[in-house]
Amino acid sequence: MRKRVRAIVIIFIALVAVGATFLPQLATKTTHANSAESPPVLVILGDSIGTGFGVSGYSASAVQNQTALFGYGRIIRNTRGFEVICRAVDGATTTTMIEHISTHQDTRNDIIRADIINITIGGNDMRYINDIMGSSNFMIDVINEIRTGRDTPMADAVLEHLRGNIATILDIIYGLNPHALIVVLENYAPPFHTVNIFERAIIAAVFGMSVARDPAGLNQAGVTITSRLNKEVWAELATTYRGRMVLSDAFNAMMETTDRGTTRTNKSLFQFDFIHPNSSGHRVLANTLMATIDKHTDFGNIWSNPSSRWFWWS
Repeated sequence: MRKRVRAIVIIFIALVAVGATFLPQLATKTTHANSAESPPVLVILGDSIGTGFGVSGYSASAVQNQTALFGYGRIIRNTRGFEVICRAVDGATTTTMIEHISTHQDTRNDIIRADIINITIGGNDMRYINDIMGSSNFMIDVINEIRTGRDTPMADAVLEHLRGNIATILDIIYGLNPHALIVVLENYAPPFHTVNIFERAIIAAVFGMSVARDPAGLNQAGVTITSRLNKEVWAELATTYRGRMVLSDAFNAMMETTDRGTTRTNKSLFQFDFIHPNSSGHRVLANTLMATIDKHTDFGNIWSNPSSRWFWWS
């Protein structure tokens, strides 16, 4: 009996010694990201918001050739140490994005190896909406129907177009990588609320002279459709793909509160074209995106074991 007790004690002491050696290392792996051998891989897909178009030093060829990062992707890489790969394309619409992620093999390979996939898309669909919907006056008609506050069949048609294409985009991505977390930067409304003569000329160049004559109507339509896109398309799809897709609130992040207590898109966060963020705007987007990623991921697990791709959902 004494020999048995003595053997048990010896075994217990040995197990404690082994635990003291290995347990601290395991704890470090799950709580201290810098101990990992490789960082999470973040792939940016979509349009020129994702490429960082127009910021200081921007080069479309550098983005295409993967020799430089710009905008919020660069900020995230430099401040958080992620491996960031930008496969966004300047001028992309939801239609051309479908083609890109269906046929561009380098992009498809990056999607396959991603831990996190960021999407920003939809703005250029509004820019080219006349061509997409086959009517030279479609944007004006949308503005007019939103101004009346009645039925909005044309705006509804725009949202149905976006919903169908975005659902296809998500299906393609999940088909390539069912494990990645998709983080969508929700669409924001361009700051068309106050314009001068020079800015009106920019609107004319982008949307046409007839739209430039009514910047207030364009602003109202932009806020309305963007808000509906976020609530009726992105939010619904996030519910459909629950557990694998989350939304990052760029819409409100790019807002400001006026002296009258109302909110509007913060013009100081944009370049002169009203559409592309400047360096300050990209920092806001980077902070917004990282706050969402922090909420829904466990960096310790990802960094210590990239193949596990463990996420915490809420």
